[in-house]
Amino acid sequence: MVLRKLTVLAVGALLIGSATLASAGVPSPALSTAEMLAYSGTGTLSMFNLPNGGGRAFADAFVVGGGAADATITCTIRDGLGAAIEFFPFEDIWLSQTVSSSLGTGLSACGGNAVADANTDASGVTTFGNPLFAGGWHCQSNLGGGAATGSSVVVISGDPMTSGDLALIMNSPDINGDGATNLSDGGFFTVVLFGAYSYEADFNGDGVINVSDAGFMSAGLGASCP
Repeated sequence: MVLRKLTVLAVGALLIGSATLASAGVPSPALSTAEMLAYSGTGTLSMFNLPNGGGRAFADAFVVGGGAADATITCTIRDGLGAAIEFFPFEDIWLSQTVSSSLGTGLSACGGNAVADANTDASGVTTFGNPLFAGGWHCQSNLGGGAATGSSVVVISGDPMTSGDLALIMNSPDINGDGATNLSDGGFFTVVLFGAYSYEADFNGDGVINVSDAGFMSAGLGASCP
């Protein structure tokens, strides 16, 4: 009887040890975090992207409704034991948009994913700070969709972080999200310019589509994914 109990305890210890080892080095969406540490406001921020990476850096984002703000995202990748993961590949850390609009999601990244700037450092930290190689409203079916409300979430190896969504939405002169800013997008912009308000063409996020946005549109023409 004593031998049987000892055997059961030994097996249990092995199983617990195996589970612990399995958690080590494996990124945990629940224990990892993503934060816009430089922004202390409560409003939503807006990013201006171009497919060739010539859009705005995260530090030069707009406050929806008017103003400027730093939207740099700091990510800390931890494993199931809470330990920082060093050298976690940037290709496996990307941004996803959750936007409430009939027009699409607001982010159509070149190559499929809008990835972090670099692999994680010794503290498990990396950032989203560089301009994204991305267009805009893929799956677009109409215009005049009004204000877009939504957020961004950081995804690790296909699993969204659970630390909370980020108050960040995005648009681009590549309005149809096909990877190139051309006359087709210019046609979409003209419809919005002389029609109902749609966030997908409000490139400075000030709540009005006017000559300022036309300047962003004009400067972005010809930009395409590498």
